[in-house]
Amino acid sequence: MTAEKYEFEGSDSEDYFEFISHGPKGEITKAVQFTLIDEDAKLYNLGMGDLDPLTGNVLDDVTTDNKDTEKILNTVGEIARQFIDKKPNCSILIEGNSNSRNRLYRIGINKNLDIIAKKYRVIGLEEQNLKWERFIKNTNYLAFIISKRS
Repeated sequence: MTAEKYEFEGSDSEDYFEFISHGPKGEITKAVQFTLIDEDAKLYNLGMGDLDPLTGNVLDDVTTDNKDTEKILNTVGEIARQFIDKKPNCSILIEGNSNSRNRLYRIGINKNLDIIAKKYRVIGLEEQNLKWERFIKNTNYLAFIISKRS
């Protein structure tokens, strides 16, 4: 069975994507932005949040609770997959702005690790020792890096 995802649209530069979350709080535009943070390492930061309709800014500190978290995570995962597949030598840094966001990302990776690990390498910044290690299920991490297996 394929995980349920939202349809999304990307920019011509292939580093910005939008999709609409549907739920009890209405239709909310979500944005995913990849920002190059280390040119030598080809490391991109993945930023995600609600698109403010008035300013056009991406609000990454908002909790919408539109009851579609899993579908949103599946959509962001698909966007990340397509991004890496188009830039196979890049890596994506995923870091939540709170412990609860990192927990949410960890749960999403945990749930799909068997599928992810077939094509991608996942490492986590271990919370206690502050060292990068191969992702281990149910371990607390401060951040994650995903890259395509060679």
